[in-house]
Amino acid sequence: MLEEGYVKTFRSITKWEWYKDGNTFRLFFHLMLTANYENKNHKGHTIKRGQRLVSQEDLALELGLSVQNIKTATKHLKSTDELTVTKIGKCNLITVNNYEKYQALTDNLTANQPLTNYELTTKEESKKAKKARNKDLLSEEETSDSKSVPPGLGIILNDGEYFGVTREQIDRWTELYPAVDITQELRKMAGWCEANPKRRKTRAGAMKFINGWLAKTQDRGGTSIQVAEGGKHDRAGADEQKPKLPGVIRL
Repeated sequence: MLEEGYVKTFRSITKWEWYKDGNTFRLFFHLMLTANYENKNHKGHTIKRGQRLVSQEDLALELGLSVQNIKTATKHLKSTDELTVTKIGKCNLITVNNYEKYQALTDNLTANQPLTNYELTTKEESKKAKKARNKDLLSEEETSDSKSVPPGLGIILNDGEYFGVTREQIDRWTELYPAVDITQELRKMAGWCEANPKRRKTRAGAMKFINGWLAKTQDRGGTSIQVAEGGKHDRAGADEQKPKLPGVIRL
C-alpha cells in the first residue's frame, strides 16, 4: 500500500450521506488513500490511476473489519455510484469513480451532484476572489466609511491582501508630519511594496512601516517637490524660496 504523499478532500464531505456510516466512510477513504496515483501493470492487467486490485479478505484485514462489513460497505458505495467493482480472478478491481475530481481540483462541479461533486474553489480562484474583494485597495471597514480615502492608497501586504487607510488617518499624519505630502508618500509606499514582494509588511507591522516612512521624509525636509493646485509642480515657487548666494568675484 502507498505510505507517502497525500490525497485531497473538502469540508462538504460532512454532508455526504455515508459520512455517519463508520464502516462505509472508512472503506471509502481507505480506497482513496490506497488507490493507484498512476497507471501500473499487474499480471497482464493495467491498474489505472484511481483503481485498486484487492480482495475483500485483504480489505477486511487492512481495516480490522469482517468480510461481511466490507461487502455491505462496498454495496453502499456502489449504490451511490462512488465505486465501480469488476471481478478479476479472486480479486476485485475497484475504481473510485470521481478520483480525478477529488485530486485534480476542478471548477466543473455542481452542488446538486453526489459527495465529490460539490463545487470546489481552487487556490487560483481564491486568489482571484481576494483581488476582486480588494479591487478598491481598501478594507471592508474603510469602504463602508464615508470618510474613507479614494482607491489607490492601499498598501499590499505579504499575504496578498491590502492595507487601506482612512481620511482621518491622513489628517492625523498631516498634523504630525507637516512638511510631508501624505497622499504622495502613501502612493510611493504602495509602489515600493508592489516592486519588493519579499519585503512587504504584515498587517500588524503596516502602521509602523507607514509612520517610519513619513518620519524619515519629515526629517529629510519633507516631500521634495510639492504639488500645487491644478496638478502641476510648483517649481517657480520653490525656486523663489531658495536663498540667493552672493556673487563671487574672481581675480
